[in-house]
Amino acid sequence: MPSETPSAGSAEPQIEWDAVARYLAGESAAGERESVERWLARQPADAKVIDAMDDALNALTLGEAATAGIDVEAALARVNTLRAKEAAARPDRAFGIVDGTRGISFPVVSTTRWIPMAAAAAIVLTVGTLVWHGRTAIDEAPTIAARTFATRVGGRDSLQLPDGSGVVLGPGSHLTLAAGYGQRTRNVILDGEAYFDVKHDASRPFVVSANGATIRDVGTAFGVHADSTGDVRVAVTAGVVELSRSAASTPPAAVLRAGDVGVARISGELVARPGAATDDDFAWRRGTLMFRDATIAEVRDDLRRWYGIELVTTDSALLRRHLTATFNDHDSVGSVLANIALSLPATIDRRGDTAMVRTASESRRRK
Repeated sequence: MPSETPSAGSAEPQIEWDAVARYLAGESAAGERESVERWLARQPADAKVIDAMDDALNALTLGEAATAGIDVEAALARVNTLRAKEAAARPDRAFGIVDGTRGISFPVVSTTRWIPMAAAAAIVLTVGTLVWHGRTAIDEAPTIAARTFATRVGGRDSLQLPDGSGVVLGPGSHLTLAAGYGQRTRNVILDGEAYFDVKHDASRPFVVSANGATIRDVGTAFGVHADSTGDVRVAVTAGVVELSRSAASTPPAAVLRAGDVGVARISGELVARPGAATDDDFAWRRGTLMFRDATIAEVRDDLRRWYGIELVTTDSALLRRHLTATFNDHDSVGSVLANIALSLPATIDRRGDTAMVRTASESRRRK
């Protein structure tokens, strides 16, 4: 960190340029950062140089392409060779310190003589560290094969993905991690229902694909319901997501914030309902199945996942009806079907895992 003691034979303040490099990279410990800032406040001329270095560094690190051509090791070697020669020639003006993580020596020198070289060294060190870390994260990350997680009928499961993101997977649901998950992208495919608590990483987007819709995380927690109707419902509890019908969506993606609900219909329509999310959207995490003006198609799909029952009807009038009801995962199949029959109203004949639903008039005709 900056030294507040002048070197022998000189009243000029001194600085350790690797401390400045850490400061520019945002990696300083609190004490070191404050020390650098105090030094900069007392050295306005040098502070301007540091600002210029910061601007140059920002330009260099805007994207991977900008740093891909830098030969970090060669640059560091050239800088250290020159600085070693100067240290040997002027032992009264330089001494060595070592960055233990890389085994590289960084002399501490008078600012007046060494501003250009120190600036170059600091930039090389900082960019080298950023590139080194970035390449290590990509090159050393283990190759992850595609993997599918599944829950049984009526079951739920909590998962932690390789990047630290959390998932609660609903009953009778499947979640597939795409091959290479976590290296450059984080793509998953959902069939059923899940709640995602995503560890945000702008460099590796988290994308959920469900029934042809795409849900892109912008740093958030959200629930997704995707079933055989083809529609996808998203409820956001924190942060922001982008919901689109496809990767090249028309209309453009709907931006959903905390408390919003979005629906991507199989027809291609996107519907955003600001502030429409309620506890009902996440009741399934507590083992409660809630229908609020649900279509029979939606009811049929959830009964299959929760109770393993296939709801069947040949009456088109029944398909136009809606159901409002609440069930718990400890309710018996018989009581669930009896409540549905009473609410529609209809008659339900169960044979094994199949439940035939008929209106009262249809049942009378069959008799």
